[in-house]
Amino acid sequence: MRHNWRTVLIVISPLLAGCTANSPLTADGSFFGNLIPQEDSVPDTKRNKLLAPLLDSPVGKNMDLGDQNAAYKAQFAALEQNGPNIAVSWKNMRSENRGEVLPGPRYSINEAKCRDYTHKVVIGGEAESLRGVACMNSDGSWHSLI
Repeated sequence: MRHNWRTVLIVISPLLAGCTANSPLTADGSFFGNLIPQEDSVPDTKRNKLLAPLLDSPVGKNMDLGDQNAAYKAQFAALEQNGPNIAVSWKNMRSENRGEVLPGPRYSINEAKCRDYTHKVVIGGEAESLRGVACMNSDGSWHSLI
């Protein structure tokens, strides 16, 4: 089957249209960079509630949206799915920033499921380690207490 350059251009054009500054696409650090649908992005309120201590830290203030989404997904997975001392790592392939979340044992505070965690990050070549406590909300999301 023979394809000419017009066919290739027609197929690729919609993908390239997503590479503008006002694009509904977002970077998650994957091999394809900005060609990840917006649905893969984490809502600001959930991300900010769980990552607040990290985002407020000197190193965390330098995290881009791709770093924040990757860090949120790793921290959520560590708190939700992993046993104590089983780390979840993340890396943004675009920025080369990375981190690791190490959850502690589960316990309850006023009937809420909670866990201690350590989130180690390397952002722009600077390392930082944060310890915190996160508790699950009634809607299944998590928020950091410290």
